[in-house]
Amino acid sequence: MQTVPEWIYWPEGMEVPPYGWTHIHEFWLKSGEENFQEWNALMGDLVSFFKDIGYPCPVSGVVVRYGDSRVMLATLYDDPSQYHGTTSVEALAAEHLAGGRWQELLSRLGELTTRARDDHYQFLPAQSYLGGSP
Repeated sequence: MQTVPEWIYWPEGMEVPPYGWTHIHEFWLKSGEENFQEWNALMGDLVSFFKDIGYPCPVSGVVVRYGDSRVMLATLYDDPSQYHGTTSVEALAAEHLAGGRWQELLSRLGELTTRARDDHYQFLPAQSYLGGSP
């Protein structure tokens, strides 16, 4: 996997990332270099959008270089309420009157992908090489 620095959103003022939970979005891109270039532009627009609405969770994107045309986004947060509650992307978009912009970004995402999958994963200290608690 290859991290793409332009696909990373880091909330202003955050020094240490949360790692209680991770939400992984996997997307399979339509084939072709043109689609990848459009995806790259979309990621820049998403990072800008997260910044504009003050999204409190860091997001990092990677390209899977082996096997398929998959890209992944990981959102980090300490508590599920940060992802689903009043600080969710949807709630902050509504608060900033940016719901239309969010829907436009999601439409572009749908046009560039053939398949998507997402899951939440909780940090389990007993199963981590990090040890201890987050």
